[in-house]
Amino acid sequence: MKHTAAVLAMALQSSALKRQTDSSLLPEELAPQLARTLLDWARTVEQGRALEVHFVVAGATSTATHDAAIAVRQHFLREAEKHTQKIKDIFRYARVTSVVGLLVLAVLLATAQAIPDDAGRLAAAIRESLTIFAWVAMWKPAD
Repeated sequence: MKHTAAVLAMALQSSALKRQTDSSLLPEELAPQLARTLLDWARTVEQGRALEVHFVVAGATSTATHDAAIAVRQHFLREAEKHTQKIKDIFRYARVTSVVGLLVLAVLLATAQAIPDDAGRLAAAIRESLTIFAWVAMWKPAD
């Protein structure tokens, strides 16, 4: 089933985009309030539906309007790259903690198994404690 694009028309003043001293619009910078507004709107649109944003910049030249479109695109491309890197970092951290957790689990369980069953009450308590500590060590990686 083909969906039509969700359209948002925004009337902007040229101050919605940051300016350099020579008054040209900076395509790589987007005003935070404008970015939040666009994100809030995009979150309300049905997932998978195309988004279309129309900017009407009062008193702007076609070059300035084009710069505004580039600014929006570049901003969200950078945001996507940041989030992609954040996800990669989370998975890298998860892999490292999983390996360390499994290593600690193996060492503690092997140590617990090395204690014979008929070694006495203190040794049995130590064996059970090592088993518990081994599984507790996996809580953080499992999280």
